[in-house]
Amino acid sequence: MNGTQLKEVPVEQAVGLRLAHDLTQIIPGQFKGRLFKKGHVITEADIPKLLDIGKEHIYIIELGEGELHEDDAAQRMALALQGDGTALSEPHEGKVSIKSSLTSPALAVIDASLVHAINDLGEIALATL
Repeated sequence: MNGTQLKEVPVEQAVGLRLAHDLTQIIPGQFKGRLFKKGHVITEADIPKLLDIGKEHIYIIELGEGELHEDDAAQRMALALQGDGTALSEPHEGKVSIKSSLTSPALAVIDASLVHAINDLGEIALATL
């Protein structure tokens, strides 16, 4: 396989594969929201839930050789950059936030040359406040 591909598969054949997009569940008058997030790896236990929302086929992501899911890449980069006294958000849409886990004010020291070096790699970005 040359690169990342989207592929439609029967739900029963999706175990172990990653969802290509968020899936919403609607229970009239009770709930409307995300049932599964993009990138979720389908398990056997997910099959009845998917069928309950009318999904007989779903789109999954097949990553190319040497490729990494955007949430996994964001998590790796955040872990490499994380300092003492910080906490990471959950990966979402290829982003992870690093925030202070301290209850009192703290100082963030940002190495501008590191930020520029990462951003010069292409196809990824590191943003700071």
